[in-house]
Amino acid sequence: MQGLGRSFDISLGSAVVDWNTAGATGKRVRLSGCRMCTIVASVAIAGGGSDSEVYTLNQANAKTGGTSSAFAVITEYYLKTGASTTMDGTETWTRTTQAAGSTITLALSAKEHILAVPVYADQLTDGYSYISFDIADPGSGGSRLGSILYILSDLEVQRKPANLAAGLT
Repeated sequence: MQGLGRSFDISLGSAVVDWNTAGATGKRVRLSGCRMCTIVASVAIAGGGSDSEVYTLNQANAKTGGTSSAFAVITEYYLKTGASTTMDGTETWTRTTQAAGSTITLALSAKEHILAVPVYADQLTDGYSYISFDIADPGSGGSRLGSILYILSDLEVQRKPANLAAGLT
């Protein structure tokens, strides 16, 4: 059996969009059925600028509507950055720790980067089953083309990829 469906599943948090137009509100993904989710944000910056990126992790009790609140469990994240504007596959991860919070602020110069944030299902507040990851509008310092993926891992039920449950069900 492949890794997809046996070890992990992938759900879309935010399709590729220029975050400098309005940021992006991350779609919700359900964490029941897995032990953890690694949130991955991939960003390419065009046109320079040094605007900060502010990401916010939320938890919710419904797939739409319901109650949503800041989810202050981020204590570490990992970052890969390109030495120039283009990553070439030789980059290594840098681990950053912080006091538990719901936000990450990155002040990076013009370059491509990948952010990875681990979130564990057992951290959810009772009654909450979903998370989302938002990015605020960074400003006007050049286009920031970014996307967010949720990688759900340690699946409780292993299935063929075509039979995986949808992330919001």
